[in-house]
Amino acid sequence: MKLQLTFVGLTILVAGCGSAVETKNAPEVDDEAATVRTQDCVFGSSMSHFFEAAEENGFGVDTAVLKYDALTAAQKMQLRTIYDLADNAAVESFLVGKQLIVDTIAELGGPRKFELFRAAQGRMRIQSGTFVLAGTSAVVAKFGNYDEIKSCLVTKLGGLDLRGKACAFGDNVDEWHGSTSIDLGRSSTIKPKSALGALRKAQLLAATEATDLNYVLDQPFEIYEYRTIKVQGLDQKFTYVWYSDNESGAIFRQGSADVVARVGDKDIGQCLVATRGAP
Repeated sequence: MKLQLTFVGLTILVAGCGSAVETKNAPEVDDEAATVRTQDCVFGSSMSHFFEAAEENGFGVDTAVLKYDALTAAQKMQLRTIYDLADNAAVESFLVGKQLIVDTIAELGGPRKFELFRAAQGRMRIQSGTFVLAGTSAVVAKFGNYDEIKSCLVTKLGGLDLRGKACAFGDNVDEWHGSTSIDLGRSSTIKPKSALGALRKAQLLAATEATDLNYVLDQPFEIYEYRTIKVQGLDQKFTYVWYSDNESGAIFRQGSADVVARVGDKDIGQCLVATRGAP
């Protein structure tokens, strides 16, 4: 498969304007907005409350304090993404005089894991931190002002863990074409020059289970695409993000980084959404 590069005039929607502006050689804008409300965030709205009620709310938290030499290559790349650092030397310099606290957050009995990165300066109270999907650099929430959780892209999945029942998306993506129960939106390509928002970045990293977004987009033989999926009988919509000839990726609840199914070589697995009324 060849990478498709398109450098034609692209239509860019300007926020606050009622019309589109035609600009040549400008990056394509991907402007799907996050729709996760603060009250729906899986971590809640307060860091202090999250840690106080973590187990009660169904989370196990394992905390580690790490120095630079103890970091894995993946963790170094996560830090480069989170703190916008140029290379590993910059990561090492950033951590001088700091403690790096990494919390692994697992849903008890659930499929998801997250990591929270916090950098502490001496005895000073930690002012901010970043949540990512475990093993990736997909940023799914942040906290600032010492305690406020914001920019959340993941929601509570209570009642959606329906493994063992009929998956709403079927068993294979080829089944979608010609299906009367699934409506497919238009396929859109994520181009190397696309201006990606926080939501799409998180979805792309989650779909590829990667730590380096630039590396993902620089692959010369990969094309990344996404489309909206509507399942008959379900109120919500979903977003499918995939790559490669064989189609591998993930299905998300639309407007979020909630992975509700994974796709490998077109086969659908780890499905958390059942057709309404499925046995």
